[in-house]
Amino acid sequence: MPEPHSFGWFHFLWLGLFALALFLLVRFYKKDSERVFKRFSLWLGVIMWELDIYKQLVFSYDAATDEWAYAWSSFPFQFCSMPMYFLPAVAFLKNGKLRRALCAFLATYGFVGGFAVILYPETVFVSTIGVNIQTTVHHGGMVLYAVYLFLTKRVKTGFCAVKTALPVFAVSCVAALLLNLLYGDGKAFNMFFIAPGGEYIVPIVHFIFSRLPYIVYLVCYLVFFTLAAHLVAVFFKIFEKK
Repeated sequence: MPEPHSFGWFHFLWLGLFALALFLLVRFYKKDSERVFKRFSLWLGVIMWELDIYKQLVFSYDAATDEWAYAWSSFPFQFCSMPMYFLPAVAFLKNGKLRRALCAFLATYGFVGGFAVILYPETVFVSTIGVNIQTTVHHGGMVLYAVYLFLTKRVKTGFCAVKTALPVFAVSCVAALLLNLLYGDGKAFNMFFIAPGGEYIVPIVHFIFSRLPYIVYLVCYLVFFTLAAHLVAVFFKIFEKK
């Protein structure tokens, strides 16, 4: 297909389907059981993994030359890739500090990552139909799961949510930075877009902070996402009171 752009017909179609799914979730959700929660977490994680494997295959194959070469730019350890690892863990972990921390991350930071791409998907759309469907399902699923966690009160609203999620965010960023230092080139391999000397194409963050020195950019990146995650938790606190 012709590569879609922000606020084109494909984007509006995606927004419409997402709004419908969100309406149905908010309107008809019921207090779920532990069994439903674990199944939902597992199946959403499985769907994300299956679609991402498909994306890896598509990006690694050149039909013109009939050659395979792994596309390191699509290595699944970006900020929005974290739900693929955390959702299966949530499905199998017992209720405890680790599971609550993962859920808090998915509800706050996960919402920020998914919602940012929903609003401005310019950097994720390509000319392959299946990959565009993959990214819409993946990022839309991130936001829907975050809303589900708040609606079912599995994650507390307000500052408590971000406080619980912060260690998971910090560990994820450290892991991404180590991968960048060991294997990154700043372009094809730039996990979380925080590689030293890399290209910083995160929407909004790029516009505001990309011209700053690296250390300043990194600090602003961490603070920006944390503040955004806090705003999400505050919004749902207001929503809960209403």
